[in-house]
Amino acid sequence: MPTLTQRAQSLLKSLPKSNKFRFVYFGDSWFNWGNTRADAITRYQIFLGALETAARQKPKPLFILIGGDLVFTGLESHYRYVSQKLNQFMTKYKIPVFIAPGNHERTGPRGSLDLYRKYISARLNYRVDAPRLRIIMLNNIGPGTAVSESYSEYYGFDRSGAALSTLKSNLNSTPANTKVAVVMHVPPRTGTWRRANGSTFTLRDDDGFPITTPANRDFLNTLRQNRNKIQKVMVGHVHTYATSTIQGIPYVLEGQGGAVIGNNSIVLFEVNNGTISSPKRIPVKRSNQTPNKVFVNGSTLPNP
Repeated sequence: MPTLTQRAQSLLKSLPKSNKFRFVYFGDSWFNWGNTRADAITRYQIFLGALETAARQKPKPLFILIGGDLVFTGLESHYRYVSQKLNQFMTKYKIPVFIAPGNHERTGPRGSLDLYRKYISARLNYRVDAPRLRIIMLNNIGPGTAVSESYSEYYGFDRSGAALSTLKSNLNSTPANTKVAVVMHVPPRTGTWRRANGSTFTLRDDDGFPITTPANRDFLNTLRQNRNKIQKVMVGHVHTYATSTIQGIPYVLEGQGGAVIGNNSIVLFEVNNGTISSPKRIPVKRSNQTPNKVFVNGSTLPNP
């Protein structure tokens, strides 16, 4: 069975393309999960509403990027249902969807990413090539195997397998006339972030990965050395919308895809010959669809 990413890549190849296009980014949806049935239904409607809001844009986006925490529990029933809904969306609207792994993609807090590999992408790190723009999707939440410590101890690039080497090899092979964007779940714990209302904050503790370890320093140095090529770094994990500039590179944090109910949004970007515009934040209009099942705490319940 092909993964969601394989279907999305095939769809992207089949679409007409121009050097001028748009794409949408958001993250942290916790699709169809809640402590109550009502919250699960609301998150289902926010997630589908985010996709539908993207599809209503004129002209519509060439693709959608999701920065992780698509699901909450990482159970197979959860993956199977969200994959079904995403495949239905791609078939109806002809918009490919690409997803980086977040910490909630683990099956349980310390579980593996095996089901992400089965349903979403066989590779934890991969690239998406569009006209004069390369998007590098990175796993920076730790190894794909089960972990023995708290999952937040693995954030960053020291224990995230091939993420750093994937970044470097894809930067090195990027054509001279092509720009780059990076998508990953956890932001670096540095810099000052500015919300849409102008207030600022810094990341603390589990909000980001430390910048002092060898591989994390190497990651930031690699970005800095390629700052003329890298247009944006898109992250999530923190359930707000904010922007920052770190070592000369613009970061966009969009974690309002449904994990927090209310004030939900997506971000629209324009691309012209590889140059990515400033982000345009768009409120999500919730879908009127209802699920036939919901995920409440650790249980899967029918939804009459």
